Amino acid sequence: LKIIEAHRKPAWIDMHNFRIIKFGSTLHIDCHVTVPWYFTVEGGHREISELAALVNERSGREVEFFIHMDPCVPQSCTICEIADCPVRQAPLVRRIPWDLTTVLADKKHGADSGKGVV
Repeated sequence: LKIIEAHRKPAWIDMHNFRIIKFGSTLHIDCHVTVPWYFTVEGGHREISELAALVNERSGREVEFFIHMDPCVPQSCTICEIADCPVRQAPLVRRIPWDLTTVLADKKHGADSGKGVV
């Protein structure tokens, strides 16, 4: 999770419903990642593949991912760091840091969720 947070991209708008299980030496991560709703399936898949590759390259261990892509919704705008978003409906209010206190719940974040950084 620290690796993902440290190298987070603006298109990875939100993460929630995060679960991790260890099978032998392999970690299995299951989570939901919010990406822009206007991305094609191919574009969304590319972002998710990048996230998984990042963790596998930097963690020094085998990590298997099952990532469910969610489309952004209007409340996502308040935590979205895409500066030139063509469909933004509200300004960025704050950044939600991804840590164990913020990503475990099975609900999308908005500016009024938990802790965050402007």
